[in-house]
Amino acid sequence: MNYLEVFMEAILKLRQGKRHIITAIIASCLSTLQMSCKPTDIISPPITNSNSPLEVVWQVPIRPDTSLGFGFDPIFVGESIFFGSKPTPLSAEKMHLIKVSKTGHVVWQISPDENSICDEIKSLESSGHVMVGDLLYCVCKNQPIVIDMKNLLLQNEYAIDSSTAYQISSFDQLLFYTTKFGSLGTGYDSSVLVVADPFSGRQKTLFRQGKNGDFNPNLYPPEVFVNNPTGDTLLVFQNRQWDFTNSANGGRVDLFCWNMTADTLVWQIPEIDPYGNSSVCKPLYHDGLVYFRGFQTLHAVNVETGEQVWMHEFPGDFDDLLLGNMLIAEGKLIVKSSTEGIHAFDPGTGALLWERYDAGNTSCYMSYFDGSVFYGNYGGELFNVRVADGEILWAYTSKNEGKNLGWEPQFNNGVIFDEENRRIITTDGYYLICLQL
Repeated sequence: MNYLEVFMEAILKLRQGKRHIITAIIASCLSTLQMSCKPTDIISPPITNSNSPLEVVWQVPIRPDTSLGFGFDPIFVGESIFFGSKPTPLSAEKMHLIKVSKTGHVVWQISPDENSICDEIKSLESSGHVMVGDLLYCVCKNQPIVIDMKNLLLQNEYAIDSSTAYQISSFDQLLFYTTKFGSLGTGYDSSVLVVADPFSGRQKTLFRQGKNGDFNPNLYPPEVFVNNPTGDTLLVFQNRQWDFTNSANGGRVDLFCWNMTADTLVWQIPEIDPYGNSSVCKPLYHDGLVYFRGFQTLHAVNVETGEQVWMHEFPGDFDDLLLGNMLIAEGKLIVKSSTEGIHAFDPGTGALLWERYDAGNTSCYMSYFDGSVFYGNYGGELFNVRVADGEILWAYTSKNEGKNLGWEPQFNNGVIFDEENRRIITTDGYYLICLQL
């Protein structure tokens, strides 16, 4: 989403009387933005607080001067954690990169002046960064790239001669990305879905979408899976369109299913969302159904036929589903809204199992571990919500609060897990932090 699209999202929210407009604008703006290799000891000692539900096992500054940093969600690279940050989301400064062992020792860090790998790895939660063996698939300043993390070398980059690529997805060592051709001034004429093989360097355009009347095409990366029992590889993706010539027409969203094995369109659902808007995140596939989020609607679609199995429409005063993620856990479909809502559904029938509207104002991605989903939020806390019944087990505040660091520390990122040692690893904006469950 470019800057104009960001503010159109904000204007649309304002027009519809949303209460969380400031948070929405901040979230949307953050979503658009996104070698000193000497081993270093832990700078900050372990912290224990008897009044806290969690013990801090270790913490390491994400920047050498312990200043505030904005970055992508931490990524496991083997037995270490990789993270990068900038002083502000819009800063022209390159990212400071750091790699920390699971025991809290700095393996290496690369200053902005020495960073020749990537100026800025996108911080958008839905960017789709993923490790495949020793390779990191990611988006670098709106360009898909592949980094060899073992040797810290750029293995592949995919030049975008048109517009930009904000997100990627991956499947079976393949990388998928989308981009547009044209400009905001004259309008986008077409949008394409591309598959790339980072090991051979080959890539192929799978699908091209032109304008639909005055609506400018904007394909988003797909959810990719193998459809059993046929064994064909299917891709489900959206065309998230906007009429830039007449904003009163708003947007339009079409959903597609493409058979990559047979190189053919399986089905298409035109104008799936009544509001003409949808989540910027990819759909989710599970057990023959694809789950897709509109502006205030949740859809379950039969992947073979394109038939809508069920649809849940949220109430009129509901915020939206533009950001945040959804996942399957313990036989439930867990959906996080852009702000404080969290909801659990029966994946097969769409029956609402539980919901609550005080679960943290956030677009951070949820992650599941040992009966709960965990995520950060704009209020600063790290949330633990029990999947069985939606109970908030705790909302943890960084113990670095009140240390005169500037802005108060906040858990505004997703989390990763050291499952063997039952530990959470995330950042509070100043430190990479390892917490003992």
